[in-house]
Amino acid sequence: MVQTAVHVGSRIRERRIALGVQQAELARQVEISPSYLNLIEHNRRRIGGKLLARIARNLDVDPRTLSAAADVALIEEVRAAAAGLADGGGAAPEFDRAAEMTARFPGWATLLARQAREIDTLTDQVEALGDRMAHDPDLAAALHDVISAVTAIRSTSSILVNGGDLDADWRQRFHANLYNDSVRLAESSQSLVDYLDTSAGEAAGRLPTDEVLAFFDAQGWFIDTLETGGTGAVDDLCARHFPVAIRKSARPILMRYAVDAEALSLDRLADAVSVCGPDPGAIAACTGAPIGCVLRRLAVGTTGLKGRPAGLILCDPAGAILFRKPIAGFSVPRLGAACPLWPVFTALGRVGQPVRGELAMPDVPPSRFSAYAIAEIRGTPSFDDPPVIEATMLLLGDAPERPDALEVGSSCRVCPRKGCPARREAALL
Repeated sequence: MVQTAVHVGSRIRERRIALGVQQAELARQVEISPSYLNLIEHNRRRIGGKLLARIARNLDVDPRTLSAAADVALIEEVRAAAAGLADGGGAAPEFDRAAEMTARFPGWATLLARQAREIDTLTDQVEALGDRMAHDPDLAAALHDVISAVTAIRSTSSILVNGGDLDADWRQRFHANLYNDSVRLAESSQSLVDYLDTSAGEAAGRLPTDEVLAFFDAQGWFIDTLETGGTGAVDDLCARHFPVAIRKSARPILMRYAVDAEALSLDRLADAVSVCGPDPGAIAACTGAPIGCVLRRLAVGTTGLKGRPAGLILCDPAGAILFRKPIAGFSVPRLGAACPLWPVFTALGRVGQPVRGELAMPDVPPSRFSAYAIAEIRGTPSFDDPPVIEATMLLLGDAPERPDALEVGSSCRVCPRKGCPARREAALL
């Protein structure tokens, strides 16, 4: 049985019933037997030409409305919706009758398809939030602030209720603590709400670092406002381009860019390259700028050093990637641990000592890079506080082939290298 006949017969029957016309009466009007019309309406006989025109005229409808096939895309959506709900228990849907159902009840079919799309959207948002809760340190910190404030309020309240006769000074202290913790809870809760609001719509599943990288990419990895305005322009830039929940992650990155720009302008950098050559160590000696600053400044913009494409990676001592400027051929995992053989991690064990290496990624043919890395102490060291260390690695593409190039990967899960001594887990490849 052809699909068109199924649609035509079902639509004739639905239109007739909607008008309150008896089957025998319609058969008499179009000059056929009721039994033949019954076969047509149950999709057991083909129909077209003059008979279809007579039926349409008596049902006061355009013949094309009866003969047009149901929307193929809507039929597929109905089938997909049925497949998605088939595992929920109960009677299994009749997949082979999706076209007939769409033809007979187009409104219900459209509603079912729309609800299925909404379910898929909500499922994606829940999975994205689960991903953020599992891997996003900023969200974990926000939740920790809320929980710690609630715990403090509960402890203080318990002392006030069950502590008996407290000294007036102590009672006043507890009341002050209760007030301060309540303010902290309100602020932490509002920050958490603001942060979760960034998960809606197209931003679902994007981490704060993703938003910052998207901003840098839109600017061509060159922030003119910070080049000219320095650190004084950071707060205004954050306020204009980032929602409140993202500013905590964006500000340190923008501040680092501004500090580097004040320490080494791009004009001075270009002059140093022309005099000292492309070696970052020589440039640092020539300009007096820290090596980490030189590496980061060499990655500014889209052209790189002497036309070579440039990428940049910043990480902390725990190996977390704080910032990344992508470079073709060098894959950096968005979540999870990266390849431990990268020079940026080697530099963390040699704070203050530059590390250089030639790298080969497992492509066909291999992508080759020159890597320069250094780990430095941020801020002023203190006898009372642990040092805050950050490592920087500059990657320059189009490196020549060298037999001593270090074979590295992205992460162990997607690295096909055989016999790697640093492998932590089996590869999926």
